[in-house]
Parts: sequence; C-alpha cells; structure tokens
Amino acid sequence: MKRMRSLGVLLLLAGLLTAPFGNADELPAIGQLETREYLIIVHVSRDGPLYTIKTHDETVVEAHLTEQLLATLFPELYETLRWAIAEFSE
Repeated sequence: MKRMRSLGVLLLLAGLLTAPFGNADELPAIGQLETREYLIIVHVSRDGPLYTIKTHDETVVEAHLTEQLLATLFPELYETLRWAIAEFSE
C-alpha cells in the first residue's frame, strides 16, 4: 500500500513538473507549513521549489523566493522548513 501511495505522489509531482506554467502568480502550490507568525507555501517551478511567505491574514510578505533567498532573508523559517516532516493524509 505504501508503494502505491509513493507511486501516486511521484506521478503527481511528475505531472506538475511537466505542466505548462503561466506567469509567476500561477505556479502550483505543492505544500504549506504553518508557524506561529507565517504561512510558508511551497510552489513547484521548472527551476525547482519556490517559497511564498504570508502572514495569517493572507498578506504576502515575499513571493516566489528561491531556497537561497529564503535562507538569506528568513533564516529561522528556512531552518524550520528544512527539518519539517511531511505527512500524508488519507
């Protein structure tokens, strides 16, 4: 069962990576991490993951940051994201 779930996730990601992308505002979100202060939304792009930082009232603080920019501008959020564990819900 876990193999089927893993295969499904891989196929979903493969489909997202080959999907045509419009402008930067239309990048598909593949995950989200919530902290006390922020929401970190992970987007998929042709060049790798991009990160959008929002407050809980949906105000965009920074949009479509590369991993390097995220680490530079928000080092604590970057470290939190690095050690986060994703969990599949059924």
